[in-house]
Amino acid sequence: MVGEADTTGNNDGNWTVTFAPAQLNTNMPFIEVYKVIIHGATGSSMDWFVEQNQWETTVAADNNAWDPQQPLTVRAGQTMYMYWSNPVTDNNPPTVTIWLRYDQDIEVNQRAAIT
Repeated sequence: MVGEADTTGNNDGNWTVTFAPAQLNTNMPFIEVYKVIIHGATGSSMDWFVEQNQWETTVAADNNAWDPQQPLTVRAGQTMYMYWSNPVTDNNPPTVTIWLRYDQDIEVNQRAAIT
């Protein structure tokens, strides 16, 4: 996903990468973000939110990866936002690639997998 000028009002004038439910494109009630690769402007940082709740801060958001022991759980209908520190006037939009999976041991995910 490529960053765009912020439209949330939470990161005015800077780059924001948004993963809305349409981009996440899953029918599972709970999904896990288990791998992320980010590229942004040299010296940039990035704050990562699910809805209005901050999940992570990445100090080196120019070229980094995230592979946690505990993945981020996202509920159906939630949106993830990655707010970069650098302004859109730098003409250097960040990019984010994420990998998703679901926990088949969660009962509601089991039911969703059957339908």
